[in-house]
Amino acid sequence: MLLKGAPPLWERALGWLRERSRGRRDLVKEMEDLIEEGTAEGVLNEDEEEMLLSVLSFRKTRVREVMVPRTEMATVEVDEPLEELVRTMVEEGHSRLPVYEEVVDHVVGFVTARDVLRFWGSPPPHPPLGEIVRPAYFVPETMSLESLLREFRRRKAHMAIAVDEYGGVSGLVTLEDVLEEIVGDIHDEYDEDAPAFREAPDGLRVDARADIERLEEHLGLELDGDRGYETVGGLVFHALGHVPKPGESFRYQGLEVTVVDADKRRVKEVKIRRLAPPEPHGDREDPVRS
Repeated sequence: MLLKGAPPLWERALGWLRERSRGRRDLVKEMEDLIEEGTAEGVLNEDEEEMLLSVLSFRKTRVREVMVPRTEMATVEVDEPLEELVRTMVEEGHSRLPVYEEVVDHVVGFVTARDVLRFWGSPPPHPPLGEIVRPAYFVPETMSLESLLREFRRRKAHMAIAVDEYGGVSGLVTLEDVLEEIVGDIHDEYDEDAPAFREAPDGLRVDARADIERLEEHLGLELDGDRGYETVGGLVFHALGHVPKPGESFRYQGLEVTVVDADKRRVKEVKIRRLAPPEPHGDREDPVRS
């Protein structure tokens, strides 16, 4: 709440800059406060506020928080014929694909549609994929997006392979993923809208990749506990302790969560239904399998 007679935003901003030399302070928190006050005063609109706050949190965000996980990466083997490669690009809707040899952990580079289309329609023999593959760029999954964006610019790169502490491939991150952290989702005319939350007669259908904080916001509640996960799928693994099969369900803090779709490695979709409040003498639910 702004105090009557308080100095205007620009004057407070100048005062903040003067005070920077007076000691170490939480500068990011102060900038967040100034941005929020600027919105309240009408100096900034909501879109400008959201973008500026995203920039402030940008340096704290890690690659693993925005990358496409390994289980969802579209890849091709180095010995795949060009005809099959083009078909994969069309089906997956990607113009760049990582290329691996024998196992996904051994990524040898990536190939672009531009590289391949040079030979499309030309008579065989076509060159092996290994001869036209471009070098791969590897980054630790703990790298900040601020550092990654700087490296993308320096290398003129658009894609990087994220690796874990043991050198195994953990995911893939693109320039678009990084920019979306600042400006929000970027959709082109080929993107299909796939909402993370869909209301259904039997409950709320949720994409397991959805962020837990988005789920909390959608349901208007706050889930308890120190979590070592960031997605709804991570919540399911945390509660059950194993990769579930479709149909498995459990109760968690007033919610009934049912796995709708899953494979051998990950959860794809869940159904969430609110439970009736427990009796006053009842014990706290956390979590109960059914």
